[in-house]
Amino acid sequence: MSLITAALLFFLAAAAGGIFLARMHMTPATAPGWLIVAHPLLAAVGLILLGSGYVRYGGPNLAAWALVVLVLAAIGGMVMASMRVKRGRAPSALILLHATLAVIGILLVLTEVVANDPGAPPEF
Repeated sequence: MSLITAALLFFLAAAAGGIFLARMHMTPATAPGWLIVAHPLLAAVGLILLGSGYVRYGGPNLAAWALVVLVLAAIGGMVMASMRVKRGRAPSALILLHATLAVIGILLVLTEVVANDPGAPPEF
């Protein structure tokens, strides 16, 4: 399995948790603590894999753009986490922006994975 494919799997797992967290944000219920911790950790592992693969092997422009967009999404996530600590809740608009950036980044990674010939050695 290539680094970019592994990164995609971690991003998809983080996205599944993010969907649940966003849904919980719209209800008065509290999200489980393990998910609040797992969501950014999964995304961070995906970023590390994508970034290390890009640095080690170079790579296509889509991977570079995905890395930029996903880093922006991560920054948005950190801002939301600090707002949650200070205010107890993050604004819904910021959650929507974070999710939109994450989806765009994941789609870029997915496009890169699908575009690579499965029989060819992966670029990373």
